[in-house]
Amino acid sequence: MTGKAGASTDPKGNEVVLAKGVENATLNAGNAAVSGGKVTFEASITGPEWSKNLVATDIEFKYQVESNGVVVVPEITTAINPTKAGGNLYTFTESNISHSTPAGAGISAALPVKVTITEITYKAADIKYVDDDMNDITADVLKAAGTTLDNTSSSESKLSTSTTGTSFGVGYTSADKTTTKLTAKIISGSGTGVTGEALSAALSTATASGLSTAATALKANAKGDGFVVVQISGIKDLKPLFTLTADTANLTNGTGVAISGFGPGSGAELLKLAIGPAEAGTGIESTKPVTVDAAISAATTFYAYKVKIVGLGETGWLNTTDGLTGRIFSGTISGNRVIKDSDITIEVVEKFAATKAEQTGDKLTVTFNRPVDAGAVKPSDLVINPGTFTIGSIAQAGERAIELTLSGTIASNNVITIGTGVVDKENTANAASGTQTLTATVSGSTTTWAVS
Repeated sequence: MTGKAGASTDPKGNEVVLAKGVENATLNAGNAAVSGGKVTFEASITGPEWSKNLVATDIEFKYQVESNGVVVVPEITTAINPTKAGGNLYTFTESNISHSTPAGAGISAALPVKVTITEITYKAADIKYVDDDMNDITADVLKAAGTTLDNTSSSESKLSTSTTGTSFGVGYTSADKTTTKLTAKIISGSGTGVTGEALSAALSTATASGLSTAATALKANAKGDGFVVVQISGIKDLKPLFTLTADTANLTNGTGVAISGFGPGSGAELLKLAIGPAEAGTGIESTKPVTVDAAISAATTFYAYKVKIVGLGETGWLNTTDGLTGRIFSGTISGNRVIKDSDITIEVVEKFAATKAEQTGDKLTVTFNRPVDAGAVKPSDLVINPGTFTIGSIAQAGERAIELTLSGTIASNNVITIGTGVVDKENTANAASGTQTLTATVSGSTTTWAVS
């Protein structure tokens, strides 16, 4: 209970009071006036905390009037509704009250009058929801009349004192929660019908974004002297749900995004991410693993790819030989995460190829776009056609170049074809195409070579 009996007076001695024993409200202010043998009074009261959701018709009051200590208006027999002033504040107003008994008694402006509010009756009470430890969780609970969880009607938050009881739905806001079963039971108020029913339906379609879609219907009525308290058990066993999604829809459920957007020049291949399991996009428990895989469409521009995502990890090298799909991440997450384009980088290995050839004297230096191992290159890997010259030796000329010692006569349009035996030192499966050529042009004592 809140509140206590009290009084409010004015300089003329007129006063408005709560009768002794009326302890379910606090009198804030009141005044009474006499004019033409009639009394008008008003008062402001604060009702108990559990009356905040009530409306004027949920409250009734009775009063009596005394003039100079003599009862001139006995307690009225028909209760009156106050005016709702907001929250649990109410205003009591009565005008032009005439005396009727006792005979001969009068109401005079010259005599002090006393208005006593003799009774305040609450015909409804708010519902409060608590967890296993009696913590107030009302703000987290979905409330509705019947079993529809719309959480908008004012009737969802209170019950009347009607002895037939009222059915009301209960659900728990399931944002960031697992679907652990909950139970609800009425522990204060007058419960009738079903109690302690599992709320499994309320959480069966829980998602990280929102609301339970079904409710367990309880049936109860208020006593009118305190909250109707409903306890929801099992909340402490709920585990957080997190989401892992990609910012660009085409990355996860579309055609993919061109890898040129992630760093490697004009590469036209597409990157597509697969986030699993399926519920990772709508909510996954923090204790359960989630995976992120990257897939590159059929390789055309580059030999190999490595996909990196800041804060998650990277794939191994992906290529047509070992596979174009790789795992970036496998583990648990501790918060919601959106993978943005700016979080992704792609490192590539170019297809192995010669980039230039330069001859000085009898030495022809061939430079490649990747490291090359001269010791693994055989003269037969470099096919001369036509020509009357030969390759006498092959030596290393820097990390990415080999030096060929030529003997014989070189003529314009002589061609050296680089065979598939010349390979990337770091990725031996990344071999020359077998069709790339070096074509000589001889002008006087100078020989130049074009790479094509």
